[in-house]
Amino acid sequence: MEYIKRVTGLKAPSFGIVLLMLFFAPAVASFYFGVQPHVVSSASMQPEINPGDVILTRLIKVSEVNRGEVILLFDNKLQAVQAHRVINVLHNLGTSDITTKGDSNPLEDKLISEPSNQPLQKVVLVVPNVGHVLEATHSSSARYLGGFGLLSIFVIHVIQRVRISKSKNKEKITATKLESVETII
Repeated sequence: MEYIKRVTGLKAPSFGIVLLMLFFAPAVASFYFGVQPHVVSSASMQPEINPGDVILTRLIKVSEVNRGEVILLFDNKLQAVQAHRVINVLHNLGTSDITTKGDSNPLEDKLISEPSNQPLQKVVLVVPNVGHVLEATHSSSARYLGGFGLLSIFVIHVIQRVRISKSKNKEKITATKLESVETII
C-alpha cells in the first residue's frame, strides 16, 4: 500500500488503479515470469485437475521434462490443447520420446517425439474453480453487464465530484460575502 501511495501520490488507491492492477497483473506475470493461464475444460485429469480450474504453465525445454509432471500438448485430432501427465520419457541424442496419459483416462496417449530443445509448457500451479468465473466473463451478457456497471460507477463518480465542487464554490461565495459584510461594518 505504501508503494502505491509513493508511486501514484494518492492517499489510497482509486477504483481505477485497482482495476488497472487487476487486469494487467496477469499480462505482466505472463511477460516477466513466462507464466500463462489456461482454463481446463475436460475431466481427463480428475481428481487433481478438474473442469473449471485454471492451470498456470511456464515454458521449459523438452529435455527438462520428467516423469510424473503435467504438461500441455496440442491434440491434432481434437484440435485442442490438453494437459496430461508424463508417464514415460526417454531423452535420446537430440530428441525426447514422451508418453502421456490423462489421470482418469484408461489408455495412454500416442507417443510423441520432439527435439530436445523444443519449448513445452509445464503445469506449475492449479487454481481451483477460477475458470468458471473467467468463462462467465467472456459471455456477451456479462460484457454488457460489466460495461454497464463500469459506466454506472464512472457516472456516480462524476456526479460526486460535481457535488463536491458545487459545495466548495458555495462555501467560497459565503465566505466572500461574509468578508465583504465585515469590511462594510
